[in-house]
Amino acid sequence: MGATLALGLLLALGACRLPQAADHAALHIAPDGALTLEGQPVTLATLGAVVQARHRGDIPLEVEITASPLASMDVVNQVVHTSTAAHATVAFAEISSGASASAHGQR
Repeated sequence: MGATLALGLLLALGACRLPQAADHAALHIAPDGALTLEGQPVTLATLGAVVQARHRGDIPLEVEITASPLASMDVVNQVVHTSTAAHATVAFAEISSGASASAHGQR
């Protein structure tokens, strides 16, 4: 019975895959719509080319977006569209409640 259980576990684990490693790039959208990618200023016009240039072979790139609560949703949507058109995936960074409150001038 132990050998059967071990064989079953091996078969089940063999079907599992670890997620593929990905490169990450932090993109910040300021209240005025200014963009920084990994701390470097970038424009909407150049974002696609910059994201494509960050790809390393077959390793996917994930752009993690942190947007100010005061940023225009139009800019956020354009960033998402441009990043995905450049073959990156996007994720949104969670803003802590303290950061959100200070962005609104509250303490």
